[in-house]
Amino acid sequence: MAACKLYLEIAPNGEMAPVARYRIAESLYGQERYDEALEAFIKIVDQAADSDLGEVAADQIFDVLQAQKNWRGLLQSARRYAADPRFNARPEFQARAARIADQTNFKVLSISMADLEPADVATGFTNYARNNPSSDYADEAMFNAAVYWEKAGRNDYALSVRQDFVKRFPESEHTGRTYFNLANVYRKTCDYEAAADRLERFANAKPDDELAPSAWLDASVYREDLGDTRAALAGRKAYLNLATQKGSKEKPATVAKVRLSIGKLLNSKIKVARYYDVLARSLKSPSDRLVALGRAADAWRSLRGKGRGTLEGREQAERRLGEASSAAIKAGNKLRGEAADLVAEARIAQLNEPFRQYWKEALPAAADAQAFKAGFVAQIEQLGQLKLDYVEVASIGSPSRAVAALRRIGDLHARFAAKVLEVRAPNGLNAEATMVFQDRLSEQALPYQDKAADHYGTCLSQARKWGIQSEDTKACLGYLVENRADQFPRLDEERPAFGGVWVSAYSALGSLPVAQADLDFLQAARAPAPPSAKKPTDTAEEPPKKKAADKAPIEASAEEEMAKQIRDDGTLETGEGLLFEEDE
Repeated sequence: MAACKLYLEIAPNGEMAPVARYRIAESLYGQERYDEALEAFIKIVDQAADSDLGEVAADQIFDVLQAQKNWRGLLQSARRYAADPRFNARPEFQARAARIADQTNFKVLSISMADLEPADVATGFTNYARNNPSSDYADEAMFNAAVYWEKAGRNDYALSVRQDFVKRFPESEHTGRTYFNLANVYRKTCDYEAAADRLERFANAKPDDELAPSAWLDASVYREDLGDTRAALAGRKAYLNLATQKGSKEKPATVAKVRLSIGKLLNSKIKVARYYDVLARSLKSPSDRLVALGRAADAWRSLRGKGRGTLEGREQAERRLGEASSAAIKAGNKLRGEAADLVAEARIAQLNEPFRQYWKEALPAAADAQAFKAGFVAQIEQLGQLKLDYVEVASIGSPSRAVAALRRIGDLHARFAAKVLEVRAPNGLNAEATMVFQDRLSEQALPYQDKAADHYGTCLSQARKWGIQSEDTKACLGYLVENRADQFPRLDEERPAFGGVWVSAYSALGSLPVAQADLDFLQAARAPAPPSAKKPTDTAEEPPKKKAADKAPIEASAEEEMAKQIRDDGTLETGEGLLFEEDE
């Protein structure tokens, strides 16, 4: 710098004077003495605008102003030099200066609106795009305007601006993201057809965008809801194509769920069954694999064909599901959702045959006391084992299947009580002995009836807790209404044709029809009593009812003898054998 200054003192108009001045200005710029450097570069431009040195000095002016963050000064300088006739011979420089002016103008606008409300910012960007249609930043201004209209809560304005954007700037780098944002606006207005279309356009335009996989997935879901399964299937395949690429940020759990959902979109049951058969082998998550196996088994069950392939496929699917379910239960895996439903359903299906056999099997005849006792004990043991099996089902983690299992436990106890009451009295008993026999059966059945009611009550309690209403809950409530009317009274009420009085029609034995004669007492409240009717003031006592005749001494002594024998050893001597008493 000292040498250049010395040269200028000796030869201020010398041949190398412009170069010396440039060297001094450049040195000042390097020392971050921006004001001095800016003044020096401006003098060079004024003295040598038509030379290469003048163009370089003008570019340095732009750099200095940018380093100072003097955006308004940069805008003024860029605009001045872009239109300076001294640079007409240098069109490339003028075009570069015009681009700098355009960029700086947009930056100045953005900075000036930093503290404004979203609606005011949106208006500013909209005006910029309208007033500068040829600007390189007109598309960005429209894009930002839509964003700020949305922030201001004006989805209608945002929608209009974005619709204009895709028409004016189909090749803009912001077009893909605009389609994505348009989809959000359409989703908010429940126009899912348009939302799916814009998401697909975005994903096609920007396949490398990190939002492209989710765009395909959302579009696929919308297409499925609209009933277009073919487009939904294509969308899910496009999602998987992107989501399984190296470097994808999609979560493995999401990818697995999408793979599981594809089977629901296939148009053939046999394709569904085979798809899930293959998919189950490739899934790593035990719960996802159970879901695939369960859906495969459901698909094979739905096939009505009886061909060899169908039968083998159904058998293998059931076997694989049963093995996986048993393994999951044995391992104590915590299952939720569909996996828990499928495991519990599979276990219930395995228990259906033992349940049906137990339901059909009656107790042996009471005439043979030993056979009756053996059958009684065996059925109690079966009841206990089946109860444990259904308790295991209820513990899997599926609320709906747990309710079904609890209902089955109640059914088992109710059925056993019914079996006890169905046992016929041995031949040869007189009327009194038969009555005593039936009373003993009732005593035997009562604990199981009580337990059935308890289990049905537990079923309803849990169903209310889980918010479940099904055929199982209806059956439980039906039993309780019929057999525990004091705790579960009927709620249906019948209104008689006259009197305006509501009468609850329920009883422990079920709903009974209300006859006209049953309501005669209501007439007394609405019409004078006939002369022959008894008045409330009449207090004459009615003649005492005739007492039942005393039992014959022989029958009374026989009854006492049987009661004594039952108290002594719990058995009843009959002409054919013994009735034995057993508690659960």
